Amino acid sequence: MKAAGRAMSDPRLAAMHKPEADGSGWVCAPFELEYGGTEFRGFIRIWYYSKGGARVAGRMSADIRCGDSRRLLELRGPRSRPDIAYYSDDQRELSTFELEFGGKGTVRVEGLERGYCGELASGNGLDADA
Repeated sequence: MKAAGRAMSDPRLAAMHKPEADGSGWVCAPFELEYGGTEFRGFIRIWYYSKGGARVAGRMSADIRCGDSRRLLELRGPRSRPDIAYYSDDQRELSTFELEFGGKGTVRVEGLERGYCGELASGNGLDADA
């Protein structure tokens, strides 16, 4: 929440949040946090769209960094049955993630390069964002 507040108060980041004519857009928020003595940093992007005048979150992706390592997390769909994708180059981490979250929706775990390729192939506003 703090990261989102800082992002919205930064004029440069706030300008990125302006919705398109169809009511869709991206919210981007950098973050830094410590959990269990480990420092994480990165950014969260949420794609939203308009539905009957209300904004609805359609997809969330998080680029998470810790030291020299990186991982990507994507969430789509309803809370009751989300589509979760987790990308990392640590096979043990992928196995643990799949074991932990496998029963909570559709879960995919793959190498980090596959996460990069999926982002480029999705085309969800990528050209407009660039």
